[in-house]
Formats: sequence, C-alpha cells, structure tokens
Amino acid sequence: MKHSDTRILSLGLRFTLYIALQFVMFFWLTYAFLPRWDWAFSENGPIEWMQFALLASSALTMLIAVLVFAELRRLFCLLLACTLLAMARELDKILDAVLPIFGWQIIFFLVIPLIAFQFIGNRQALFAQLRAFTFSPAMAVFWVAIVVIIPLAQCLGDAGFLKAATGGEYMRMYKNLFEESLELYGYLLLFCGSIESIVFALSYRRHANIQAEN
Repeated sequence: MKHSDTRILSLGLRFTLYIALQFVMFFWLTYAFLPRWDWAFSENGPIEWMQFALLASSALTMLIAVLVFAELRRLFCLLLACTLLAMARELDKILDAVLPIFGWQIIFFLVIPLIAFQFIGNRQALFAQLRAFTFSPAMAVFWVAIVVIIPLAQCLGDAGFLKAATGGEYMRMYKNLFEESLELYGYLLLFCGSIESIVFALSYRRHANIQAEN
C-alpha cells in the first residue's frame, strides 16, 4: 500500500473514531448516566463538570504538546490559552464567588500574556506553524468543535428561539438542555481535536526530519 493511501486510511479511521465517540457519549448519557439524576443540566451540575473535565483533558494534552514539540511550541501555547479561557468560563459562577473583584475574568491575566508572548521574537516561526496547522485535519476537527460550541449551542439554546419554536410550551429547562448538551458534545470534539493535533505534530516533526536529512 502506498504511503498516501495509508495516510488516507489512517485519517478515515481516526475521523470514524471521533464520530463513534459521539455515539458512545449519547448512549452512555441516555441509558446509564441521565436516568440517575433528576436534572443533570443545572448550574454547576454533573453535565457542567463533565464539560470541565473534557476541557481539562484538552488543556493537559496541549500542555504535554507544548513540552514535547518544541518546534510547534508557539502554536500549542495559543491553543492552550484558548482552552484555559474556556475552562475559566465554565467555572464563572465559582470564580465570581471566590474572586468577587475580578471573577472569572482573572484568567485574562494569564491568557493575554501567554498569547502576547507568542508574538514576541520570531513571528515568522509562529506564522509558519499556523499555516501548517490551518490546512491540517486537526484544524478541521477544531473548527467543527468551535461551530458546535459557539453558534449552534448559543443559537439553539437561545430563549428567544425556543420561545418562538415552542410557543406556550416553553420552559426555561429547554434552554439549559439544548445549550449544555451541545456544549458537551462540542467539548468532546475539542478533545478529539487535541488528539488530532498530536497526530499533526508527529507528522510535522517527521516531515521536518526528512527535509533536514535531505
């Protein structure tokens, strides 16, 4: 089998696995997890903590990539910063209560310097890493995750939309159900994107080593 055919097969299998994980999440939630709770979508409830766990797993993956792949460190620092921001946003109620002056926005004191630092020094290296990542399968998975987390979750979980769709049958729990469910699946996709980014980094390093040898 040609190398290009192997890469296509590998990519297809990984993407199939990511889809399968979505179905595994669905069946586990429907038949094992949700029946044990009266309402798992409440503020700081189990669904939100599952979301945080997925974000933390993605952040840990990015942190490992920052330490292991020096040639892509600037790129992974940017991805880590975005993930940390999402983690803080999920803990907004807790951080607002613990830190009444800054609240969850205190994360910006960490994220902004982390992002700004990537533009100091060799910008050309950063843009080269971003160009390579932009056309990678990892970017595609990340982009789908962002679409699910932001526009889909916010639009389909919008009270105005749901009131227009359900009329007099609207209940506030619908908003939480749609928004938190879509965010949960989006964060699972984000975790898949972090795994795919490791695959991208390995391929990037292998290609760089081949070029160096030639």
